[in-house]
Amino acid sequence: MTAGLALPSHGFQISIAAGPSPPTFPSTAVFGESASRPNSAPKANSASEPATAIHFHVEDIRKPASGEILLDGQSIEKADPARLRELGLAHIPEDRHHMGLVLKFEEYENSVLGYHRNPAYSKGPILDLDAIRKDAMEKIEKYDIRPPNPRLKTANFSGGNQQKIVVAREIERDPTALIIGQPTRGVDIGAIEFIHRRIIEMRDAGKAILLVSVELDEIRALSDRILVMFAGHVVGEKTPDAGEQTLGLMMAGIAA
Repeated sequence: MTAGLALPSHGFQISIAAGPSPPTFPSTAVFGESASRPNSAPKANSASEPATAIHFHVEDIRKPASGEILLDGQSIEKADPARLRELGLAHIPEDRHHMGLVLKFEEYENSVLGYHRNPAYSKGPILDLDAIRKDAMEKIEKYDIRPPNPRLKTANFSGGNQQKIVVAREIERDPTALIIGQPTRGVDIGAIEFIHRRIIEMRDAGKAILLVSVELDEIRALSDRILVMFAGHVVGEKTPDAGEQTLGLMMAGIAA
């Protein structure tokens, strides 16, 4: 899998690849400023939000001003979210409440959100609720989602368990490529460890992963390479063993 894109007014290209073990760059992390706000999507012209903006472009939430986005060599700029899923691109958004879940829905409904047209979940034009609830229960058991009740309103789960619902939904589709935004924001320690293990398993399976995070420890634990951004530009690329001072200078726009 190869993906490249350009942000408005600040052109750059990022490529990630997956394939036979060992993949070229199975897990690429983007580290830098974050200007995300809990109740609104970042503005397209903000120079202070480069890391946040990347997955907005790839997931068709925004259109790039220039450049192209490729998945397995195929342009996906005009693909809608349903088509992107068909092509093997999964997305764990940084704002689970506004982009990853419908909090008024029951857990089983969110467990297939975006994938509900899958033939496994329907009987002709009618959704097969028994099949969906059975599938949701299997995910609950595998991902240790608590309480183990697919009929519970999603708003009544803790933040960590809400995040597990999103992670389970996306990872269990066995995507070719996965875009993850702030995967453990507002999540308890136990859930953080669990989510990290699942991401590492995907990396080890040769999946292409683009991780966007402001947590340096998380970046180092999960990535094979780190791209540091400042004011919409990639300042440089480092390996996870790069020193904090080096990465800190790069976050300030000073190439090291």
